[in-house]
Amino acid sequence: MIQKLNYEKIHICGHDIGAHVAFSFAANYPGATSKLIILDTSHPDESMYQLPMLPILGLNYPYPWWLAFNQVKELPEVLLTGRMNLVIDWVFNALLNNPGSINEFNKAVYSGFSKKFATNIGKEKIEDSGHFLLAEKPWEVAKLIIAFLE
Repeated sequence: MIQKLNYEKIHICGHDIGAHVAFSFAANYPGATSKLIILDTSHPDESMYQLPMLPILGLNYPYPWWLAFNQVKELPEVLLTGRMNLVIDWVFNALLNNPGSINEFNKAVYSGFSKKFATNIGKEKIEDSGHFLLAEKPWEVAKLIIAFLE
């Protein structure tokens, strides 16, 4: 669509699963991405409380320890800044049926996108808002997006 509209670069924004799509586009087409905005991903829901955070003895499955780990305030950033590849490699090794289906470039996209491609990284918090911040605080979100794009 971008080519059909004769755009060379775009700003792209996504929320929740849409943020994953926007990220994927930016990672795969950095030359076509001017700015990337990722909103509120990923979020916990009630089903996450049913996920075991520790391995269950006798079961051979990749338990999602990273969900709990990433909830610890500031610890993941301290331990993994510049080393996210350690987690990415483990996750791919544990979850892929065919490890050959993901190459080193794909892993690098997951582990180092911001370091390799992004030059202006910011984080904003929308106060008194839940996951549906676009519905709950549309003006606040719009103001922040406009400021970022200017």
